[in-house]
Amino acid sequence: MVRGEPSWDIIPELRPAAGEDVIDGCGKGKFVATDLDMLLRQKGMQKLVFGGVTTSCCVATTMREAEDLGYECYVLSDCTGDCGAYDYIDTIRMAGPRVLSSEAFLQHVSPDEASPSLFSLPPLHELKG
Repeated sequence: MVRGEPSWDIIPELRPAAGEDVIDGCGKGKFVATDLDMLLRQKGMQKLVFGGVTTSCCVATTMREAEDLGYECYVLSDCTGDCGAYDYIDTIRMAGPRVLSSEAFLQHVSPDEASPSLFSLPPLHELKG
């Protein structure tokens, strides 16, 4: 996606506020060839929370890059998705113990808390595939 093209645009409900950083990336992960790591380190960020579509591709790739760079990563199970249920489930399982629901995140994770409540996967028939 290229900035300025229709496919790049952020939907109005999720547009960044004035002054918020927007990272343009050309690959599946958002750390390669971007300033994301520098921006996060300048802000003192150590924990990252992930959501998004194509969990098995862009979300997982960016999360792996972040973990390789030393960030503590969490995935919001109900804020992610994928084209196929099996791809989604495999990726969520790969994320291991750092998968939680958005409700658990909002209720139990504070900037000082290192161990959020865990999320258990719904039965396969509840996931759309």
